[in-house]
Amino acid sequence: HLKIRLFQKKDILVCFIKKSLFINTINQTLKSSNMKALKWIGIVLILLIAILFVVSLFLPSDYYTEKSKVIDAPTWSVFEEVADYNNWPKWDPWNAADTNMQSTVVGEMGVGQVRSWVSESQGNGSMETLELVENELSKGKLMFEGMDNHAFNKFVLEEVEGGTKATWSIEGDVGFNPIARYWMLLAKGQMKKSFENGLNNLQ
Repeated sequence: HLKIRLFQKKDILVCFIKKSLFINTINQTLKSSNMKALKWIGIVLILLIAILFVVSLFLPSDYYTEKSKVIDAPTWSVFEEVADYNNWPKWDPWNAADTNMQSTVVGEMGVGQVRSWVSESQGNGSMETLELVENELSKGKLMFEGMDNHAFNKFVLEEVEGGTKATWSIEGDVGFNPIARYWMLLAKGQMKKSFENGLNNLQ
């Protein structure tokens, strides 16, 4: 009976060792598989980033967007609305998008007038009037917080049958920044829509 018990214990011990070795083999296989999977995921991500970077080199760094509309109002009236930053909160589409936007205007209407704004949803920035031609042109420089390069905002007004043709445009250059190049490519459509909303508000 003692020999039988010893053999049974030995069999149990051998079985336990075999199971432990099997489980250890499975764990090592899973670890190896996970490492291989992570390695391939890393390679794919690096390749994707490299491809996006190379593509960005062929995207334009400069941009230009404009929108025009005939406004049923005299030219002098439209000019006062767009040339004086004190009037912008009444029709500015970004003010409409964020009614809590805080705006500050320094100076009277004319070259050198500055408007600054703070907005949680629309971002922070400022613009300064660079050039005014009475009842014809208003041009300013735009600076956005977090961006090194500035843009130029321009209104060209023309007296036409039915009122005033107003053309609102923005242009600039994002430089070598690949993320900014993709962003501007995607943002053009939304920018035109915002311009359209602003021009409609000037009616």
